[in-house]
Amino acid sequence: MSFDSCTGGALTYNLMGRTSTIALTRLMQNVTCSATAPLPESRDPQVGPSGNWYDVATSGQGLAMEVHPISSVIFLAWMTYAPNGEGAGPAGQRWYTGLGKYLGNLDSIPVQFYESTAGLFDRGEPVPTTVPVGSAILNFVNNCYVELSFNFTEGSSAGASGTITLGWAGTPPGGAGCWDY
Repeated sequence: MSFDSCTGGALTYNLMGRTSTIALTRLMQNVTCSATAPLPESRDPQVGPSGNWYDVATSGQGLAMEVHPISSVIFLAWMTYAPNGEGAGPAGQRWYTGLGKYLGNLDSIPVQFYESTAGLFDRGEPVPTTVPVGSAILNFVNNCYVELSFNFTEGSSAGASGTITLGWAGTPPGGAGCWDY
């Protein structure tokens, strides 16, 4: 992966004999990137919860989340499995995307979930179909844990609901407590 500016870059890959480069374009305004100034020494506390969250008891599943105070949004990707997806191999995997309104408060954030289907790896055709499939409430319990209460009303996980608690994945820079920099 390489970046030629604060707004673009490229991902070059070689997977199972397939090699290509995918152009990347930033979706949201950058919080810390500057062409003329170094990165700040400490992270903005409002973007602290951005990162990866998981539960060791549910290996292979988790959230990749971006809290973006400039755009007032939280975007997340939930890597999980279909209900009764064990033993289905790749057909049992699910990735949902979610979008919520961020107003500076990390409690009870409503999130709309979407499911994309019918796409092909590194291809523009066929154009994937993306539809809303459910909702969730995201609560940051503390600097180390987040709760996601979800309810799927459509799509391949229709009828699934519950609450999961996920912890910060990895050790933060400098050994500080979770994202409390």
